[in-house]
Amino acid sequence: MAEHVRLSSPRRSFRTLVTRSLIPIASALAALAPVREAHATHAMGGDLTYQCLGGNQYKIILNFYRDCNGIAAPTNCNNGLQFHVASPTCNPGGFDQCFALESVQVITPICATELDRCLNSGGTYGIEKYTFSKVIDLSAWAGCGSDWAISWGLCCRNNAITSLQNPGNQQLYLDTRLNNTFTPCNSSPVFLTNPTPFYCLGQSVSYNPGAFDPDGDSLDFALIPARGANGANLNYANGYSALQPVHNAGGAGSVQLDPVTGTMTVVPDIQQVAVVTYRVREYRNGVQIGVITRDVQVVVRTCPGNTAPTASGINGTNTYNVSVCAGNTLNFTVNSSDPNAGQSVTMTWNNGIPSASFVVAGTPFPTGTFTWTPTPQQVGTHLFTVTVVDNSCPLVGTNAFGFTVQVTPPLTPANAGPDQSVCGTSATLAGVLPFPNLQGTWSVVSGSGTFSNPNSATATVSGLSPGQNIYQWSVNYQTCGVTTDQVVVTSYDPGQAAANAGPDQSLCLPTNSATLAGNTATAPAVGTWTLVTGQGTITNPNSANSTVTGLGVGANTFRWTIINGPCGAPTTDQVTIFLYSNLQGVANAGPDQQLCAPNQSTTLTGNPLIAPATGQWTVVQGSGTFGNANAPTTTVSGLAIGVNIFRWTVNNGPCTPSSTTDDVAVTVFDPNSPNANAGPDVSICSPPNNVTLTGSTPTAPATGVWTLVSGSGTIVTPNSPSTQVTGLGLGGNVFRWTVNNGPCANGSTNDQVTVTVYDSSSPAANAGPDQWICSPTPCTTLAGNTPTDPATGQ
Repeated sequence: MAEHVRLSSPRRSFRTLVTRSLIPIASALAALAPVREAHATHAMGGDLTYQCLGGNQYKIILNFYRDCNGIAAPTNCNNGLQFHVASPTCNPGGFDQCFALESVQVITPICATELDRCLNSGGTYGIEKYTFSKVIDLSAWAGCGSDWAISWGLCCRNNAITSLQNPGNQQLYLDTRLNNTFTPCNSSPVFLTNPTPFYCLGQSVSYNPGAFDPDGDSLDFALIPARGANGANLNYANGYSALQPVHNAGGAGSVQLDPVTGTMTVVPDIQQVAVVTYRVREYRNGVQIGVITRDVQVVVRTCPGNTAPTASGINGTNTYNVSVCAGNTLNFTVNSSDPNAGQSVTMTWNNGIPSASFVVAGTPFPTGTFTWTPTPQQVGTHLFTVTVVDNSCPLVGTNAFGFTVQVTPPLTPANAGPDQSVCGTSATLAGVLPFPNLQGTWSVVSGSGTFSNPNSATATVSGLSPGQNIYQWSVNYQTCGVTTDQVVVTSYDPGQAAANAGPDQSLCLPTNSATLAGNTATAPAVGTWTLVTGQGTITNPNSANSTVTGLGVGANTFRWTIINGPCGAPTTDQVTIFLYSNLQGVANAGPDQQLCAPNQSTTLTGNPLIAPATGQWTVVQGSGTFGNANAPTTTVSGLAIGVNIFRWTVNNGPCTPSSTTDDVAVTVFDPNSPNANAGPDVSICSPPNNVTLTGSTPTAPATGVWTLVSGSGTIVTPNSPSTQVTGLGLGGNVFRWTVNNGPCANGSTNDQVTVTVYDSSSPAANAGPDQWICSPTPCTTLAGNTPTDPATGQ
């Protein structure tokens, strides 16, 4: 068996404040109740914890508190050192293991002059702390279970216990919960302060178990029912319960447990032997990951002439909780006091915050000075216990007080996340909560919005107003202060219409400005005008109805672009403003032209255009195909023989005149058109004195014309090959038929016809009287009558 270790007195009881039921006290209390059979009255309580060793190996530790007035502590598996390990997920049946003794300490809270029952049979009081341990190997179930249960039970409890029904037949039961899925592995919390076994009747008792988590996890505390075989809850005697395990008068003297510090206070109102069962839960990032329990027996006795010492809260107050910003130094004092004259007090702490210091100085009532500069890695809740012990005899008076230091993260600038642009009326925010256990809060600065969870960094906000909505993310660092940051969420309208630049426009100098007519961009969508071609100065590029000045003659094209953020790609549309010149001439199709086949094409020469004025050639008569119907100068081919008339139309927009036209004739002559032939000469007798001329017929477009060469006469249809001539004079009347065949080789030919008109009244021939001449006269003069011209005599 391990050698007993005796803690120095009286300070040993400060470090290990476990109280154990003592036979003299128990015997006195037993007289108050029916006689009970005694069983294993050595068992005063215990706690069960574990330590991770790595490689899925865990050291299971049992602290067992023994009354040295009772029987010996268990020594093997058969008399109380067996424990059970099981997981409903990994190993429902579980397996058993045996503890081995690791150490024994004497922790009796007596004064230095009092004999200790554990070391001397003549002593009255004696309490031992046995530490047993066993390493278990869960590598066969590596990463398997979050529900491992480790349990231990020992029969039986002290029959002198007054708070439980039939206590002598009930087991002492402890368990702990283990999760082997963590990397790195987890160790359970441990108790750094031993139980306080003795309470004074009618005096306020303060007890703290001194729980500490080696991994820095958060802890909370609760009182739970004492348990017996297989973990079943035990029944309490009248006046007791799990939450009121020590009999009291109620009110301010009832059992009060601080769930944060673990400190229990009570004013017992009767002598009693009571069982107090603590549950400590372990949390990581708000999720429970483990549980340990401590079950202890306490004895309430009279304390004639002695009142237990007390310790103040922070800086002499009644406050035992404090916050500090990581990186800042926390410094405060804890005062001790004792109302009993002549007594002195010993103050110690459980080193619950290893990196802090607690310096005790002064006598007879020392003051402890706590100093700590926590790092950002130590953010969270930290606990430590201060124990004060007087030097009363035979039993010392003692109280333990729990202190909580809440380390808040160092003040870090808030980060509301990047500005966002969304299509619609909701968005997911992207704030940052740099440390757990902080509270951030979203609020609306401008715009609108409803948060799905105002305290979630990544809350969804709905009901956005169109445009900019500004939200503030405030992070409360408690002692350190509050930091804020803002984010802008820009909401775009998914119903925004595509860009529409409006209808094209036409203007006439001297006007050279216009008003654009794009569709409206619903804010925060942005519309922008840009110049594509031409010239012009846009007065307000982002106004749908901006004016534009300085337009150039011709086509001026502007683009209207609407950018609607994340609702889709930018949309564009163009509008053209045509500025017409007031100097544009009216239509002039150029001079008429003549051609001779087979040449049946030519170049038309209309007057030039000043853009954006347009021109167009059209066929009025004949035929022809234009090389470019809209060019002032263009070829025309496929001309028909004859007259081909083409019209040149100039459109000058809104200028006056808006549209003018001019025609040009292109005449194609036939080279095979016959030459002029005036027909045979004609002789007529007057009256009548008219005749029909019958010249040759020219092939159109060749033309013929009759003209009077000599004589007289009126040509009824001068251009007709066959025409009447009236008013002919007596004698010869000469007419010329001239045929014009344009540029052909026989471009101009003529022929003449003579119309001889005889006088019907011309006398008949009269040769005159006969004559007689005498030879040798060779000649004579005849005396025939004279005919009327053009009649002739012979």
